[in-house]
Amino acid sequence: MIPSFFLFFLFLLAPPKLYAHDADSYGGLYRSRDAGATWLPADAGLFINASNAIAIDSNDSNQLLYGADTRLMRSHNGGRDWHDQAPELIAGPIFCVAFDRDGKGAYAASSTGLFRGDASGQWHGLDVPMTALPIAQIVVANAKVYLAGNDGVYIGNADGQSWSGPANGLPEEPISALLVEEGAPGRNIHAVVAGRIWLSSDNGISWKPAAGNWTDQRIDTLSADLLDKRKLWAAGASRVFRSDDSGQSWQPHGQPLPDPNIFIRGIATMQGGNTVVLTTHRGLMRSADGGATWAKVEGALPLHLEPGPLAQDRSDPNIVYAGFSLRPYNEAWRAAQEAAQKQRDEAARKRYGAIAAIVAVIIIASVAAIFLRKRKSAPSPRPLGGEG
Repeated sequence: MIPSFFLFFLFLLAPPKLYAHDADSYGGLYRSRDAGATWLPADAGLFINASNAIAIDSNDSNQLLYGADTRLMRSHNGGRDWHDQAPELIAGPIFCVAFDRDGKGAYAASSTGLFRGDASGQWHGLDVPMTALPIAQIVVANAKVYLAGNDGVYIGNADGQSWSGPANGLPEEPISALLVEEGAPGRNIHAVVAGRIWLSSDNGISWKPAAGNWTDQRIDTLSADLLDKRKLWAAGASRVFRSDDSGQSWQPHGQPLPDPNIFIRGIATMQGGNTVVLTTHRGLMRSADGGATWAKVEGALPLHLEPGPLAQDRSDPNIVYAGFSLRPYNEAWRAAQEAAQKQRDEAARKRYGAIAAIVAVIIIASVAAIFLRKRKSAPSPRPLGGEG
């Protein structure tokens, strides 16, 4: 019989069994520094199930804002460390985030609310119209805040205390993508509604369908070229489109993706469109020859999970962030729409309840007033007995 101390000694000498990290076990955020060719985790150790949104401060690329399935986080050092933001106020899935243009403030939206963080890092809720929820995208430009709302485009002042919208002239349907040109004449706004691009050249006062012979194609998302202000990008119908004149006209860019039924969630371009990175429901796709050929990027990425948000560093367009989720993004978005509708229904019940209570008080008061008037007008009863 082998002594137990000898078995213990053999156990200590035996090489440990190493377990490879399975990227598909979690969602999370990934970063590429070489225009999407290779990727590494940007949120190591957080074990995120769903990466829903990422924003990069245009003034300091070390400042990141990260919306996950259960919380809002911020990094001050390019993703090496992450800190929860206002957990007592902001909870649940965060679907979109944005920085102010000066980097001092930030915005985040859950399925049932919109929040703003000030320069001191304090967050507070904004009084956004309930009909705008859930918000698919936040754009901060031209000292305004633009929201891709549930029934149209909403425009607010920089502190988010007043809103106009939904914008007139647009179909009253959810806005799936929003692009606002910074400082452009008339402040052009592009919005994707029900798979079509609409254009406003007067900061949202009026709208018209975007021109081009491609408008029978379904459009999923929009993006601006970081190096050429007049160049815009759109993706949908399993291919990429380009505008060289600020969205006045569009043309196909490169060849379609291999699968004709791919839904495209994000687009990032480098070198004038020679390199294109797409997040799709079939994985992260990349072209290094202007869209002539496409390949699915693998490596360290979760191969069996959907990528969703895609963010590009303005200071170095070759740096790109992409988020992945265990739960399909369309399912998460449907849950967000249901939560927002439930909140609207609850508010309507409270409003109708308050109105009913007021009406009941008015009716009771009116009945009481009538009763009192009748009582006063009724003849007084004669006293019993007669005069002596």
